[in-house]
Amino acid sequence: MALSLVVACVARADARTRMRGLLGLGFPLGRAWWAKALWCLALCTLSNLVVFGIYLAGSAFSSQGLTAAGTLTMLLCALANTVTAAWMIPAGLFLTARLGMVAGIFCPLAAQLVGGFAWSLMPLPQLFPPSASMVIPTSFIPVLPSGEPLAADMALGGALTADGMLTLAGLAVCALAFAALTAAGAAWFARSEER
Repeated sequence: MALSLVVACVARADARTRMRGLLGLGFPLGRAWWAKALWCLALCTLSNLVVFGIYLAGSAFSSQGLTAAGTLTMLLCALANTVTAAWMIPAGLFLTARLGMVAGIFCPLAAQLVGGFAWSLMPLPQLFPPSASMVIPTSFIPVLPSGEPLAADMALGGALTADGMLTLAGLAVCALAFAALTAAGAAWFARSEER
């Protein structure tokens, strides 16, 4: 939810002034689109690192204290969450610029929620960005995407966590989806604003 709101606010900041600020800068508009997308990605990374920091603070006061394995696991989950949700950034930027704030917030969010909860219906959920955000973190923690312990369904849990190459492929697909959608949005933005 937070990512959709941040992206829509970043996109809307220039839309309110009818892009005059961007048009007056004098550099290619496609680069401005990339800058917006990368800024949103940085904000997404920061928000995931804040959650990681809260985990560290909570772990420090637990009976086990901070452990290297737990810290690394949660850091990998934070970074995986950033990569798997990154596809929402260019989608939200485009929809906000083209259709308005409501579409920019709710369309990517709805696709993320529906696709995320459809993870059990897909043969390779790690390769579909909306469900990858639910499934890929299970490669690092012993919990099913439904929140149940991994031991609750060893067949499904084993399939989700067994193949590290499938997890890496899913992260690569998510990163490529971000890059491809951002490139398409940059091309559209450069053409639409130059007219």
